Amino acid sequence: MSERTKQSQFSPGPVLSEETLLRIVYYPAHIDDDGKLKPEAIPTQDLNSRGFSVYRKLYAKREKITTVIDTYVSRKAERKCRGISPILCKTVRNIDDKESNKAFVVLDAADTLDNEAHAEIKYSRAYGRSEQRGLRLKLKDQFNTILDTESVYAELKDTVPLTKNKSIWARILSFITFWK
Repeated sequence: MSERTKQSQFSPGPVLSEETLLRIVYYPAHIDDDGKLKPEAIPTQDLNSRGFSVYRKLYAKREKITTVIDTYVSRKAERKCRGISPILCKTVRNIDDKESNKAFVVLDAADTLDNEAHAEIKYSRAYGRSEQRGLRLKLKDQFNTILDTESVYAELKDTVPLTKNKSIWARILSFITFWK
């Protein structure tokens, strides 16, 4: 899979570096009692295979995020949604491994029209266990803000896809900047 190509017919297109990604954060699975993100909040098996799920803020819909939260919380009584952690896509893409190579890729992962905002973060290549854990810590450290869901929802209402508010030249420039 390539970051440069659309992954499905439901996708709005490749994830651009300027995009904000959103990760739903749950207690106690993802954060400790002090409110800090646990390393286990980002499973290395997800980064290796199926992908670490995030949502593209530009395309995220309140109804979809609410449904995902309600479904996950309903599975165990002690689960609570703590909030949503935003991260800039280029922050993820700028994390390097010990050989100064790009450690992660961000792929669009829209599997249905209702889920067009879905994206995933994966390791850029195969790593040994020790390096996987080290890279996961680097990624975790970038998810340093947890916003309450209502404040994120308020922003989603005003979100307009790039394709609706940018000229063709602005979109081309964004795409060229993405590949530099």
